[in-house]
Amino acid sequence: MKTCSNDHWRLLLPDDWVCESEEDTRLIYHPGGIGTLEITPSLQAEAIDDEDLRYFASEQIEQGVQPAAVTVGDFSGIELIYEHDDLYWRDWLLRNDDLLLLATYTCPPGLETKEEGMLDVMMATLKRR
Repeated sequence: MKTCSNDHWRLLLPDDWVCESEEDTRLIYHPGGIGTLEITPSLQAEAIDDEDLRYFASEQIEQGVQPAAVTVGDFSGIELIYEHDDLYWRDWLLRNDDLLLLATYTCPPGLETKEEGMLDVMMATLKRR
């Protein structure tokens, strides 16, 4: 396992997965895989609560996507699963005190189960730095 991180968070991923940087965002994928996980942090002025998370997810919620409460590593928040623009989307809006993480996995619809288990394993290792 290797580490993918930035100044605010880190997670473990299998050696055959790739972690690329685009400013604060990390793109995580398997070179022979079917999807990409993007993680973007946002440091807020004060602690984040459930209402804040629902605000950030309001567009999807207004379109009928039901958020599910989740705990992922050191973070808690909501998860949204939906299809949009011919893609399967799995979004996590996560918080740890004043740190907000938006993690988004996209892949072609119908193929999401191929990497779902590995995503769950990786996300469970998510830690605040």
